[in-house]
Amino acid sequence: MLEQTAESITAQVRQGEEKLAELQVTADGISSRVQDTEKGVSELRQTAEGLTARVGDNAGNIAALQLTAQGLTSRVQDTEGSISTLQQTATGLENRVSNAEGSISQVSQTATGLQSTVSSLDGKYTSLKQTVDGFNFDGLVTFNDLLKSGKTEINGANITTGNIDLNSVTLANGYGSLTMGRGSTGADRTRGARLNGPITTAGGTDYANYFFASDAAARMSGEDIFGITSLYVAPDEIHADITIDIGSDERIKNEISYDVAERYGAFFRALKPARYHMNDSRSGRCHTGFIAQQMRDALAETGLARQDLAALVQQGYDSEAEDGGGGQYSIRYGELIALNTAMVQQLLSRVDALESEVRALKGES
Repeated sequence: MLEQTAESITAQVRQGEEKLAELQVTADGISSRVQDTEKGVSELRQTAEGLTARVGDNAGNIAALQLTAQGLTSRVQDTEGSISTLQQTATGLENRVSNAEGSISQVSQTATGLQSTVSSLDGKYTSLKQTVDGFNFDGLVTFNDLLKSGKTEINGANITTGNIDLNSVTLANGYGSLTMGRGSTGADRTRGARLNGPITTAGGTDYANYFFASDAAARMSGEDIFGITSLYVAPDEIHADITIDIGSDERIKNEISYDVAERYGAFFRALKPARYHMNDSRSGRCHTGFIAQQMRDALAETGLARQDLAALVQQGYDSEAEDGGGGQYSIRYGELIALNTAMVQQLLSRVDALESEVRALKGES
């Protein structure tokens, strides 16, 4: 069929009720349409401003294309609710993909940068922005299978990873740093990790407290204008530059009693000072001290329980188990200082009394 008027020309070809092809021409543009009831429909429209094409099938899937002098836009969607669009102009390119569940991914590119975003209906969101100034990430970043197997996660201010190989770490706001360190035992050079505190300046010199763990020992040092004071732990010794203060304020104690000599006198007499060598000693030197098991037995022999004296310690002690559970024993020698003092004072009192008796016997005043 052909129909012509002063405004338009329309041509139509039909095959039964299933198939139809139609063309229409006007001064504004040209439109064409092809339809098959079993397959779908396609449409094309051309005007002075642009060109539009649309194709759909009987299942509801649709693809559309629009072309103008300013740009190109394409759109594809299916019956499940998934949609992808692409828009291109002279200044940029934008791509967007979404589904019926509300998930959306989008990429936008211009001459000055590139930005991608991925979001979901439950509020999760990640974004990557790249410009000549660098990268800007929003959301969780995960790297998998880099040089070695494993992964690295970056989530805001948190980084979860495996091994980190670096020279130093500096804390913000001058709070300190973690660096590589070197030292000396006097005979050998040492190396290790050094954890530095904030730097303070006095008299034009910088000072910092630090902890240094090397292949020879671990050292903790306090540094100021008067010098360095250190405590270090080596495999065969613990050393401190000055005497270690022990908290002894009356206000942090309770049930204070001064009957040490009377309560522990029999225990003191039952102790057996010994000399011995350590099984794992490097120096081979002879030591003097006490044997923890002998001290344990002395407590029991004089009617004292372990709770009565903090000097004796056993790892994993179990009062219900045989031998306290079998854990290794140790002695807090500092707990015995007051006992030694009390016993010496008791002895001095006896000496004073005896000397007084001797003087009386001699008729001395």
